[in-house]
Amino acid sequence: MADEKIITEQAADVAPVYDDAAEEAAFKAARQAQMEEDFAKPFDPEAILEVRHLRKCFPLKKTLGGKVTKELIAVDDISFKLKPGETLGIVGESGCGKTTMGRAILKLHQPSGGQIIFNGEDITNYKSSQMREIRKQMQIIFQDPYSSLPPRSTVGGILSEPVEVHKIVPKAEIKDYVLELMDKCGLRDYYYERYPHEFSGGQRQRICIARALSVNPKLVVCDEPVSALDVSIQAQIINLLKDLQKQMNLAYIFISHDLSVVKFISDKIGVMYLGAMMEFGNKKDIFENPLHPYTKALFSAIPHPDPDVKMQRIPLAGDIPSPANPPKGCRFHTRCPYAKEICKHVTPTYKEYEEGHFAACHLLEEE
Repeated sequence: MADEKIITEQAADVAPVYDDAAEEAAFKAARQAQMEEDFAKPFDPEAILEVRHLRKCFPLKKTLGGKVTKELIAVDDISFKLKPGETLGIVGESGCGKTTMGRAILKLHQPSGGQIIFNGEDITNYKSSQMREIRKQMQIIFQDPYSSLPPRSTVGGILSEPVEVHKIVPKAEIKDYVLELMDKCGLRDYYYERYPHEFSGGQRQRICIARALSVNPKLVVCDEPVSALDVSIQAQIINLLKDLQKQMNLAYIFISHDLSVVKFISDKIGVMYLGAMMEFGNKKDIFENPLHPYTKALFSAIPHPDPDVKMQRIPLAGDIPSPANPPKGCRFHTRCPYAKEICKHVTPTYKEYEEGHFAACHLLEEE
């Protein structure tokens, strides 16, 4: 009996018992306290965009009275800052919430929680009428250049409409303004009277870029703007975006699966998984010293141009869990090759490990 007691105590030391409900309650209380502290802080005057604990949920089930009983957590507790002229690259697998985050920032989806501070204004709870003036300062380039352009309007009509609605220039000067904008975006003057179906994918994406820039915005969300294009056309569009950024001092949120493109265009990088930010930092820190196992796994999948170089892949087993039923503890533990027992029960704290370099991982806390 004594021997059994010793063995039991040793097992308890090796595998501690976690109370999942208590751990989750403690994490939520700590996060709520952190949110209240962050919400009370003054806005950063240097930032064009400041996102604090952004959250977006979609209801899946409701009672007859309209109470939500089950929801899909698409974006959970996202925070970052972006200055004018900077580009934030957002990477992650399909379904991780990249596009939903971008749309929530633009208020195309109403956020479920958090704060969105744009140009020194808290626009989180702005109504449609209040957002009308803000709309011309924040724009989006959609992923699909085929479906995002109205087929019955000419290029001139597509680009003239936002200029006229927001009264960017006097009505008599609109055509000259649009032609100048088209020239900036690499579009010929005679395209003015043509329709979207007459153009290639690259030309359509240039039209989409011109439409986004027609109202002189300060922030542009680029939602995978080159994913549907050939590699040679991708390079043209990326170079065009960088040139226009320098000319207009634009801030970009660049959403992409292509890590080489993100590395080329970005100043900061955020790595998302299942709605949460796994790692965030400057481009140099993220690529030269990735901290999170998920970031390391993504980078290990980047193909090398030299066939003789042996790649050290980090395989990720299984599929991404459903955001409607995320796993307890760390969201990534079901696929992480380094996961420990604590990862299955306790949600890791998202914190700063180096200056401007954030991550959420229990393995880092042990180092």
